[in-house]
Amino acid sequence: MGVLREVAASGRTLVLAIHQLGDAARVCDRFVLLAEGRIRGAGTLAELRAQTGSPAAGLEDIFLALT
Repeated sequence: MGVLREVAASGRTLVLAIHQLGDAARVCDRFVLLAEGRIRGAGTLAELRAQTGSPAAGLEDIFLALT
């Protein structure tokens, strides 16, 4: 995860496909949540929280709310 942060800090954009939402929340600043081949949500954690009306929700809870 440290290497990913270093690369991103250098100004590069990384696309990371990951099923561990806790890890994604720690590393990523924007998310595209997919289920059954469809985009269910996209944006920053704050934007996704606003979209679901859950201001303190974690990424896993947001995913469950959107699917």
